[in-house]
Amino acid sequence: MGPIAAKVLKEIRKPKHAKVIDLRAVRELRELTSVQADVESQDGLPPAHAEWMRAFHVLFDLASNLLNTSALRKLAEQVAAAQEEYMPGGPPMSPIFDSVFSTWWLSDLPIGPRRETVCSIIVDLTPILGFPPAITCAARALASGRFGIYRVRETGPDRVELTDLFTAQRLQAHVPKDMSNRTPLWFTRVLPPLRAEGGDSVVWTSPYWLDGPGVADAWLALGERVSRGAAEAERSTRLAAYFKAADEPRRWLEFITDAYAGVTDAGVVVLTGVQDMPQTLPHSRGNDPGAMSDPELSPFERVRLRLMDLANDADAPSGQSQLARVIGVAYSLYGALDARGLTTLERLAAQRGPLPEPEQHVLDSLLEGWFSVFEVLRVKLDEAIQLRDVLNERDLWIQEKAASRQVQLGDVIFGWLTVDATATRLEGAVGHVPAHLAKGFVSGMRRARRALEKERPELSWKKQLGLLALPACELAAEAFAHAPAPQLVNTEGHEVVLSEAHYTVMDRASVAARLKRAFEPGSESGTYHWGDDTTLWGVVMLKGKTLIAESNSRERLDDLKHTLVSLLGDLVIHRADAHQDPTTAIKAARKKGKTAVRAQALKIPPEVAQELHAMMLTRMRLWLDEPIPMLKGKTPRQAARSQRGRDDVTVLLTQQQELFNAGPGIPPIDLSEIWRELGLDPRV
Repeated sequence: MGPIAAKVLKEIRKPKHAKVIDLRAVRELRELTSVQADVESQDGLPPAHAEWMRAFHVLFDLASNLLNTSALRKLAEQVAAAQEEYMPGGPPMSPIFDSVFSTWWLSDLPIGPRRETVCSIIVDLTPILGFPPAITCAARALASGRFGIYRVRETGPDRVELTDLFTAQRLQAHVPKDMSNRTPLWFTRVLPPLRAEGGDSVVWTSPYWLDGPGVADAWLALGERVSRGAAEAERSTRLAAYFKAADEPRRWLEFITDAYAGVTDAGVVVLTGVQDMPQTLPHSRGNDPGAMSDPELSPFERVRLRLMDLANDADAPSGQSQLARVIGVAYSLYGALDARGLTTLERLAAQRGPLPEPEQHVLDSLLEGWFSVFEVLRVKLDEAIQLRDVLNERDLWIQEKAASRQVQLGDVIFGWLTVDATATRLEGAVGHVPAHLAKGFVSGMRRARRALEKERPELSWKKQLGLLALPACELAAEAFAHAPAPQLVNTEGHEVVLSEAHYTVMDRASVAARLKRAFEPGSESGTYHWGDDTTLWGVVMLKGKTLIAESNSRERLDDLKHTLVSLLGDLVIHRADAHQDPTTAIKAARKKGKTAVRAQALKIPPEVAQELHAMMLTRMRLWLDEPIPMLKGKTPRQAARSQRGRDDVTVLLTQQQELFNAGPGIPPIDLSEIWRELGLDPRV
């Protein structure tokens, strides 16, 4: 048993930690594996894949509980930090699949001098805690598993023949039927069969398509570099160790992020380049020299790339609010101080050798700028904003088209300014606090400024303000956290509450006849609409011996009930009313896996849908200025300045559109305004 496994065992044996492992899931798996019946899953997975899904879910729950032990606290912190950095599953969109990330921290992330993993610890605990054989087998297979590169030949609707690119070993493997990637070269993780009697392997993580000129030969050359000097018998061992990446646990997460080249129409993520050749990876810092000569890059983008090369990893914030992580990119470049008290911007300016004139102009404008908190005094739509710098008590105009569409008088924004001979502008991501929350936020920032002046009097006023960027994010997050929730109202000013009245029907035929005469029939049989030419007030549904009246407020439901009493009299008997706020209703619909058809029955009123649309559009406008890992740390607005960037942004925005329109209960959202702002065509 490894030393970390021993510490975990000692901890969970203590009475106060006895519940750290929930063995119910383990017992359920033991029961499942003891039955040699048909194991076809409800999702139509092949048996081998269904067995692995069951085992992995139990293993994942078990591992998640183990992370709560003090012995694995450092490992849990590493998992959390990686989750923040790579954002598996998004949003924002990330090329790291959830299956890739979860399998990585379970089986590849080491801890302690023996390089133990969560899976190896579970294997060590098996004989003592009595885990079923399926758990032991799954944990051992994951602990020894790794990524690989395979040539692919389809052999059936849910089967492929894989040939290891380096060893030429062949194996038969199951793939989910909806896995439409039938590209010739896969980067994926393959798991062996769980049953002792053998069977087919399983393609576990959604495969990535390795693409590019001579891609197979390029990776074979990597194999030669990795195994150089090794005897033939050691060659496969060295390659396996390289792809296991115990010496560099984040190797393949970094590779996937750096190698991302887009998404096919079938939803397959495409990777290009070779892991140990950063100049071949589209989003690697090692590819920056080539990017510097890219004629499509603006002078600002070239300066930003230089700054990101110089920025220290310690400069970037972690474990803070989402806003802080977004603003934190600019903070690492313009605000954070090194041991000498210099910003990254100052370090670039101090380098020997002048920059090309356009880039030097950008650098000078950044050096002239500063961070602060600004109150909106006046707005010229699509042109400029007049601001009051509340920390320096001065007024100024900035040229800002996008922000002029998003802010109102009295709102407060915070971020960095750039200043040159022609104009003052906002740079990068900007924080926004609406007017009704601004007073407390501004007071907090003024107190923080006074405290910093006393704490760091040796710093210039610009450097003091730069250090306030992250506290500003946290104060803004606190202001929003304590703000009262916005109240949704319908066209009559009633609070939106999804309300139902239930009746027992005494004579269905008579009820149906009267409803048909009094109301407009709906598209579904037995459904009737109550309203006028412009507004739907409520819906009446006749289902067998039950009648349900629905509306979007308590007041409207009362009116509908009075109408039904006058219309139906003793033909129905009122049983009960039910009321639910729309947010809870939508969450409940999602949890039950209901489709948009059922969500339509929630009767989200048009005015509420409009409000939700406005909230989504506001979020998307903020997204335009958020650094995105898949865009090499650029914001969508910055990336859209180059052709390569426009292609990537088009893919991301299309995915965001699909994500919004997949939610139940809300009519499709129109993002044409966002497309136009970026100068992109959604039809391309």
